[in-house]
Amino acid sequence: MQARLKEAWRLHCTGMPLAEAFDTAFGSVVSADLKLLTDAIAVQQASGGSLLAILSGLGLTIRTRQALRSSLRAKAAEARFTATVLAWTPVVLGAGLAWRSPSILTPLISSSYGRLCLGVSLALWCLGVVVSRRLTDLPLE
Repeated sequence: MQARLKEAWRLHCTGMPLAEAFDTAFGSVVSADLKLLTDAIAVQQASGGSLLAILSGLGLTIRTRQALRSSLRAKAAEARFTATVLAWTPVVLGAGLAWRSPSILTPLISSSYGRLCLGVSLALWCLGVVVSRRLTDLPLE
């Protein structure tokens, strides 16, 4: 980052407008925050005004966005953990029942209606796991 900033400053010192120097130096970097910075510099260059006020406001915006992103990551991790616990609860309870008193689960295996119920519940369990995975996997840049 420091090398790219020095490159942008060097380009600006050679006569290139500051916004264009930033675009050239950071052209290959894909970042929403960097895009905000280059846009803010371009707007300031075109309209005038205090670059210091614009950059301090932009710094506050970027810090707020990073704090929000961190909070969102924490909430997503909490939701993933909850979904994992909820997904494994029926498996653990079923295993505990099978170990503790197998006679309770015999009707599920011995009758056709029990096997049908077991199959439907397994399919719904799989669907719940897939849906909870999709809901908790958030694309965070």
